[in-house]
Amino acid sequence: MRATGRPDRDHLSLWMSPWLTPCVVGLITWVCLLAGLYPSVHWYDTGEWVATPRALSLAHPPGHPLTLLSTHLTQLLPWLDGYARANLASALWLSLASAFTASAMSALMSGRSGWRGALTSALVGLYLPALPFSWLQGVRAEVYASQVGLVALTVCCWARYLRRGDLRWLLMGGLGIGLQASNHTLLAVAVMAPLSLWLGVHALSHLHIRGGHTSLSSALRVTLCLLGATMLGLSLYLYLPLRGQAGGVEGWGSVHDLSTFWDTVSASVWRRAVTERSAEVSLLENLPRFVAFMLTQMGPVSALIALIMSLLATLRWVQDQRWGIPLTLTLIWVSVSFTKLSYPFLEVNPDFSGYLAAGAPALCLLLGLSALELGPRLAPLCLIALLVGAGVQPRAHGTAQSVSAEAWVRALTEETPPRGSLWSAHYATHFGLTALRVVEGWRPDLALVFRGHRDTTWAPLRLRASLAPRAVEDVSPLSPRARLEVEGALDQLPALRSRARAVGLTWAITPWARARSTATLKLQLDAFKRRARSALPFDIDTCYSMALYHEAHLVWLRQGPAQLTLDEQEALMRLHLSERDAWISALP
Repeated sequence: MRATGRPDRDHLSLWMSPWLTPCVVGLITWVCLLAGLYPSVHWYDTGEWVATPRALSLAHPPGHPLTLLSTHLTQLLPWLDGYARANLASALWLSLASAFTASAMSALMSGRSGWRGALTSALVGLYLPALPFSWLQGVRAEVYASQVGLVALTVCCWARYLRRGDLRWLLMGGLGIGLQASNHTLLAVAVMAPLSLWLGVHALSHLHIRGGHTSLSSALRVTLCLLGATMLGLSLYLYLPLRGQAGGVEGWGSVHDLSTFWDTVSASVWRRAVTERSAEVSLLENLPRFVAFMLTQMGPVSALIALIMSLLATLRWVQDQRWGIPLTLTLIWVSVSFTKLSYPFLEVNPDFSGYLAAGAPALCLLLGLSALELGPRLAPLCLIALLVGAGVQPRAHGTAQSVSAEAWVRALTEETPPRGSLWSAHYATHFGLTALRVVEGWRPDLALVFRGHRDTTWAPLRLRASLAPRAVEDVSPLSPRARLEVEGALDQLPALRSRARAVGLTWAITPWARARSTATLKLQLDAFKRRARSALPFDIDTCYSMALYHEAHLVWLRQGPAQLTLDEQEALMRLHLSERDAWISALP
């Protein structure tokens, strides 16, 4: 009987092996993400992650070399087009993240095996991509999917070290921290701080128990090896000086010496922007917004289940003094979340979801451990409820938005005359244009000028290089071949209709934005001019924006809007015409 039963047990142990469940979870995640993959570019800076990896140039600070290199590898595939290949890189990273999260859960279950243990770890791993803010990072080209994968890898190595005490897992975790820092420094610090705190407490307790010179030298040796592994991951930043001046207008910045290297890695431009608007931040206002956002991601019913589970588990952890691991996971989730709560709350920006997704592996593991405290039979049922609750929540950014983003970019360039110039005002427009140009050579005759780079030292050099042997004067914004994008928020862009395609403009106003009367408009303009002209000389962007504002009104008024009488129409046209000419004459 023993001989006949052994093959069955061996067969069962094969299917319950620790590597099989994570692989299945990662494969399921990849197939699901592949089905929902964005077909093209998307709003915001996703176009940059199509263009810069393909051209192997620089991305915006801190450079993100790991995402650039990994996305470049997918660009070498013989399948799909350049846009889908870039989005595929994110899908692969998020699939790895779900697999690593399932593996970490298996390690944290303290040796619990069997089909219930495998099911629990699988549900925890699948919960990560089921959350809408995590899912978004796996279907579009961006830096955040790779960050989620690296965070999951680091936490998985930490969990394996806790279970086995094998220092190789600890060193692998140090490598993961270094790779995180070479991808997104701020999020890496947010994850590294709680893990370093735990490691310090763990090392001190280890020294206290063992004591002696041998223990101290061993801890020092491990620390040096851990730092070496972290520095190995950080070595990817050598990419920046190697490719610091590569690419054309799709590249961001120039790294040619130690000063420019440090400015890029430290993201000094971003830090200045945060400092300027830090006074607007109110944590008391951001916190309830964050809670409301998480309710939309988890679902109200499943969020209530998660809250009850967490409270019951916390009471048991504190009572049994088993709070070390849950506390570390909680600190990781809180630290990563705080990086977005510390400045103005904008959930419509996909970057907001990207930051939170970096802490999602810790959140999923925390909920998995909480479910286990309810018992091995009840835990899978609770996790299934969480999984279903997150899975049925609507996705804020769908494939339709990817299609509309590409259509918008093509419409802007189609309106630009041959050998003309397009002065884009929003970075999403500029990145989308560079993506189309790098992938398919779209409108190579155009000069793409991003007004947001006007004050930089490197942008004019790149523009001159891309225009040679063409004269730079040909891209003057006052040239008849120039088209200018009026700056505005993406959610205020009009539909792509013929009335929005004004000559010389890429964005005309919508009828409901008109002033109620000539007198009202006159008062508004006078008030604005008193504020704007109190700080001479005028900024060139202010002059262009105001001139385009009045030009857009003129285009709309020439169409003869039915809401206005003929006299009102003529009076408004005279007013806008004079104001437009005044702002053009005020150009520095």
